[in-house]
Amino acid sequence: MNRGMAQAVYATLLLICLLAAHSAAGIFIVDSRPSGEYCGGYMSLVNGRITVHPATSKFDISLDVFGEKYCCKEEKYSYNETTGQMFLDGVNDPNDCLGTILRDNGLKLSVTYLQGEDVILLDFDVVTVKLSRCS
Repeated sequence: MNRGMAQAVYATLLLICLLAAHSAAGIFIVDSRPSGEYCGGYMSLVNGRITVHPATSKFDISLDVFGEKYCCKEEKYSYNETTGQMFLDGVNDPNDCLGTILRDNGLKLSVTYLQGEDVILLDFDVVTVKLSRCS
């Protein structure tokens, strides 16, 4: 075996060992997108729950704001893996559930996923709600 081929084999084996070690340690990350259920609140005044479905780029959201309950299913989003920003694709559509709630209450919403913490931030300009994995 020539030297170039030996180096390629060595590099491949090293990569396989590194991937196996990361996987065994539970730190192997395939995708930087949020997935599953996230829950949280702000001073018991605002509570939220999001279920993110990355395969369809949709999420379900339930909010309890000062006792008013809101629920929207299959909200479309686009995700920027560099910034963690989740853009609400239908928010300007007059028939969009979440967009209607935001407009009716004079609110804006920015959604950001912090991969390192595995949390979703719902920033309503007046308050930011931090959602962690539901237990």
